Order: sequence, then structure tokens, then C-alpha cells
Amino acid sequence: MRRWSSWGGCNSQCKNNKKYPSTFKKRNQRYLHNIESVLIEGLNPKNNSQMMGRTRTNRLTFVEIPKNIDFNFSFGDEFNVKITEARSFSLSGQVC
Repeated sequence: MRRWSSWGGCNSQCKNNKKYPSTFKKRNQRYLHNIESVLIEGLNPKNNSQMMGRTRTNRLTFVEIPKNIDFNFSFGDEFNVKITEARSFSLSGQVC
């Protein structure tokens, strides 16, 4: 079994991995301010005031549950969502 010190640190492939998150964020920027159809899969495990789902292009999306209206939803429902934030590996938005 090799140890980290015998590898000599991070190799060139490891250094290339650092640019992936910024590339992913740039690709997700194209969804910003668009209305996307999102299939609801469940609740956000880190924030129960958000639903979690995926767009038709399989982007992980978190959607705020509206508080000012009586809003009922079930897992498997599909909503139109306006994307308000784009991160490297997910999107956030509000129900339209």
C-alpha cells in the first residue's frame, strides 16, 4: 500500500481537478433567470423549507416552498421554477 508521502503530493491530474468546479459553475450559469421544469424528488436534507428535484437536463435543483400561500405538493410533481442562483453542482429557484 502506498502512502501519500510516497506519491510526492498531488500529481498533475489532481491539479487539473481544481478547475472543474469553476467550469461546472460557468455551465450552470446558462440556467440563471430561466424558467425550468423541475421534477420534485423530496425535501432538501439540509433545509426542510426547500424541495429538491431535477431539471429535464438532470441538474440538481433546490426550490423554496412558498410560505405566503397554501401550497400542496407531492413527490413526483413537476413545477415550473425560475432559477435564481447557479452553483457548481446545483441550482436554486422559486416556483412560478
